[in-house]
Amino acid sequence: MKYIKPIIIALLTLFFLIVTYSIGITIGLNRVGSYAVFNEYVLAIYNKINPPVVANYIDKELAYFNSGFSEDLINDQLIYDKIHTIDQLDSLLESDLLPVEKFFSVYDQLEILEVDTLQFVGKKNILKILYSVDSTLYTSYSYLLYDTIDNSTQLLIFPGSGVNQSFSIVNEDPNNYHYGILEYAKEKKTSAIVLIKPNEGVLAYHNGVKKLSESYIVNYSINRGGSYSASYIADGIAICKYVNSISKKLTIAGLSQGGTAALLASLQVEPEKSIISSGFSVLQFEIEPSGHDQIIIPNLYKYYTKNNLKEIMSNLNTQFLFTYGEKEDLLFGLETVTNTTKNYFSESDNVQYYIHINGHVFPYNYLIKNF
Repeated sequence: MKYIKPIIIALLTLFFLIVTYSIGITIGLNRVGSYAVFNEYVLAIYNKINPPVVANYIDKELAYFNSGFSEDLINDQLIYDKIHTIDQLDSLLESDLLPVEKFFSVYDQLEILEVDTLQFVGKKNILKILYSVDSTLYTSYSYLLYDTIDNSTQLLIFPGSGVNQSFSIVNEDPNNYHYGILEYAKEKKTSAIVLIKPNEGVLAYHNGVKKLSESYIVNYSINRGGSYSASYIADGIAICKYVNSISKKLTIAGLSQGGTAALLASLQVEPEKSIISSGFSVLQFEIEPSGHDQIIIPNLYKYYTKNNLKEIMSNLNTQFLFTYGEKEDLLFGLETVTNTTKNYFSESDNVQYYIHINGHVFPYNYLIKNF
């Protein structure tokens, strides 16, 4: 009796070897990727005996999916529904992707298709513009404050870096570093249009709890031939094209990253006025420390160079104002000492330069009185 169990095991092993050998011969005779098919057969047998832990896969996929959602949502109505899958997120990100080579002439290329105003109950009105670039559709969103767009002066504000900045601007948060720019709009009796960047504020790409980290979008765009910065500036440029079809009295303003965006938009749009507060220095052509939350557009300084920028701007019918704060540090703090940008534009009649006593803010009292 003690030999029966070993004999049974030996017979089963022999049977398995004969079956698998026969399958291998059959596969070889039929010239069908023998190793691959044989491997699949063995794997199928193994999985019958040891089924994979599906729950473990689902947990890991969910953890991977949710790892990108780390930034706060605003307490307000949202445009996009909750994202449930990686495929949904990929589709949403792809819809914003503007090939970077199209950015540098996007004002001339884009076509306004539809304009609508979304009226949220008890909330600020949102301007929605559907536009196309080479038959690809894009949508721009912005807050519309104080008035409708008519032939009077309009002010477009590009928000600077930071989470949900447009929401803080329109709610006039006194602790927000943009505070004061809407005072300028009120004093000048203009409509105010505040661009909402993709994934910010009401445009959050979210999982119901948090919104997607900006770095995920920046990497996605750059690695696919686009640029998150170029995409949202193009959204602002679409607003400008719509405004210019109604009124030529347009002022573009931005602080910090928004200042850089305001300058780049102005180079194509040619507004009446452009306010670039702590957003650009000629020193950036030499060295530019920045992270994912700053302007990143491949080949930007090949298209706009230290040699051609001054000439491009001098040929525009736009009055430019560059401002900096004495209490700033790093690049713009250095600018207040060196006056590098002021000296660079010293012969340009349409460029003004102002240094104020504060930090990284809009000098709105000066703007109200002098610009």
